[in-house]
Amino acid sequence: MKRLLIICAVAVAAVSCLKGSGFNTSLTSVVTFEYADNEFNSDSLLFDTKYSKAGFAWDMLEFYHKVDASSLEFKGGFLVSWLNTPFSGETEGLKNNCYRSNVKGLTNPKNKYAVLSITSDMPQKQFAFNCKSRGFEGTCTMKNVFVSNTVEVTDSIKSQFVPGDQLILTATGYRADQMTDKAEIKLAEYTTAKDSIITTWTNFDLSKLGDIDSVEFDIVVPEGKDIPKAVCMDVLMAGLSLYLK
Repeated sequence: MKRLLIICAVAVAAVSCLKGSGFNTSLTSVVTFEYADNEFNSDSLLFDTKYSKAGFAWDMLEFYHKVDASSLEFKGGFLVSWLNTPFSGETEGLKNNCYRSNVKGLTNPKNKYAVLSITSDMPQKQFAFNCKSRGFEGTCTMKNVFVSNTVEVTDSIKSQFVPGDQLILTATGYRADQMTDKAEIKLAEYTTAKDSIITTWTNFDLSKLGDIDSVEFDIVVPEGKDIPKAVCMDVLMAGLSLYLK
């Protein structure tokens, strides 16, 4: 079984005690991607547990990727990127960073954010909600996430797009392997009247996905265009309803 790793940075909880030993709770979970101890495991991201609230360990929201076991090469899915020199002082990977966002992050210290790289090697569903790993039953309702393009994607769009071309990020929700709904946002659109590329942090509304246990992301690129399938994400919000049997 995959090791499920902690990703949530902040959570606000409202807890109601029930008769006996059980309880239920409603949470608003906010993922900022700022507080990472180790940014890679073989299948997901690892975040510091000391930022959890109300005594919970926030390993219910999972962001997956794939890393080659021998070379440790990133193969797709979620990773953490940054705009400025990280706290560790490590600058390797900062120069010529193809996952660099066009804009500053939303969170304090406004440096780290997630990047989703869509590849054929990545896990099929890159985001999952797994409360059973913590002994709960419950549901997850996605609220929103802020997105922006990378510098590399923006440069590729400017050099290749013609009127009629669009770059679209889609999110498809699933519960028990059944599709719930799909949401989408245009990362770029070229028309004869106006060219539009997202170059600021822009809200992507995910509420229509409903109650989910996983999300599959994709980026739709115009046919014949060599545009990297990557998008920056920051400040993801989800509502969790949990209870003990």
